[in-house]
Amino acid sequence: MLSKFFLVVYMAANIQTGVTPLYILQYPFNELETCVKWAQKNKNAIFNQAVTHYEFKIMPRNVVCMRKDVLDNILEGKPMLEDIDPEGIPL
Repeated sequence: MLSKFFLVVYMAANIQTGVTPLYILQYPFNELETCVKWAQKNKNAIFNQAVTHYEFKIMPRNVVCMRKDVLDNILEGKPMLEDIDPEGIPL
C-alpha cells in the first residue's frame, strides 16, 4: 500500500478544554523522507502559515509528517493507531 504523508502542525493546547488544534497542509507527499526534508527546510514558513490561520491567537508547537490513515483516525476522534498496519510507521 502506498501511503500519502501530510504535514501536520500541532498548535498550543488549550489547557481548559484539553484540545490541541491542528493545522494541516493540504498537499500530501508521496514519500516520508521528502515530507520530512521539506518540513525541516520550510519550518518557519509552515509555522507562519499556521499562526496566521489561527489569527495569531494560538502558537505552533511542532510539525510532523503523518501518514494519511493515521491522520484520518485523529480527525475521526479514534485512537491514533486504531486499525492501522504498523508497516512503514517510523518509531
